[in-house]
Amino acid sequence: MEKQQHINPEYFKTGLSPEEYSHLAACPFCCEQFADYIENQELITAPAHLKSSIMERSRDLDVQIVAGSNHLSKRLQLFYFSLKVGAAVLCALTMLTILPGVSREISARQDAAARQSKFRSEQQWDYYETVNYLTEQLGRLSNINMEVFKNDKKER
Repeated sequence: MEKQQHINPEYFKTGLSPEEYSHLAACPFCCEQFADYIENQELITAPAHLKSSIMERSRDLDVQIVAGSNHLSKRLQLFYFSLKVGAAVLCALTMLTILPGVSREISARQDAAARQSKFRSEQQWDYYETVNYLTEQLGRLSNINMEVFKNDKKER
């Protein structure tokens, strides 16, 4: 079969050869004809009473119970959502309380290691002191915020 010729739609009924299938993949016109053939010939129409029987069956009590059991009530959904939010807040607060102590410990270890190393340039020491100062200030700020938070709870 030559690639310049199109496939006769009558061949779709009897079956196609491998060459015709490869032509079908390469030729948009033949592909469109094949899609039209499949759409018109191969699809099965639904019986006339199918929709009414499905609608009738969906109104049965046992089907409604099974369908309703899959949906959570609004209160239960709100409860699960509040649990997720509470867990996220708890994780965030835990990280805020633990990480400053860990950062101070890491900073102390790095400071000790830096003091042991004698090959630091003056610029590196200035950078290190600036970062260390900023870390200390952030630690003080978080402690001030925690004190306000603790005192705020006591007044209520």
